[in-house]
Amino acid sequence: VSLIMKRISSNGVYELFVPNLNELCLYKFAITNGEQTVFKADPYAFYTETPPNSASKIYNLNGYQWQDSEYISNKTTYYDKPVNIYEVNLGSWKRHADGKYYSYLELKDELVKYVVDMGYTHVEFMPVNEYPYDGSWGYQVTGYYSVTSRLGTPHDFMYLIDCFHKAGI
Repeated sequence: VSLIMKRISSNGVYELFVPNLNELCLYKFAITNGEQTVFKADPYAFYTETPPNSASKIYNLNGYQWQDSEYISNKTTYYDKPVNIYEVNLGSWKRHADGKYYSYLELKDELVKYVVDMGYTHVEFMPVNEYPYDGSWGYQVTGYYSVTSRLGTPHDFMYLIDCFHKAGI
């Protein structure tokens, strides 16, 4: 189905509302110059297909029940405390014997424990945004608001963050 977006500003912002679409519905933008059409993923989507496919997916970020209220209520600044940050690329930290990535849900079992056991106070994820080429480690971002679907859903990622917070990280 082809629908035309409406320009809503002079600096190139367009919009389109399509009613009655289901969660995980795939979509792309078609950019036409009169001679050719190029299909592009939505750089502001919250979820995408797993590469090598690249369509955007409708995904509702609402509904995740955060379990980190104790961490959030006790959050403090670290200006007067030691800080030890573990920087990690989630896709390359550890892989299964067959080379497949650990999922966000699997990482919570091993990575959270590792970070705590090693005495880190914080964890810094190297790029987790969606990207097209595995060899780039995530530095070729194609989805600014989409965590990589290689490791699971946005709610799975939220759960991983929740687990770090419950562990005090």
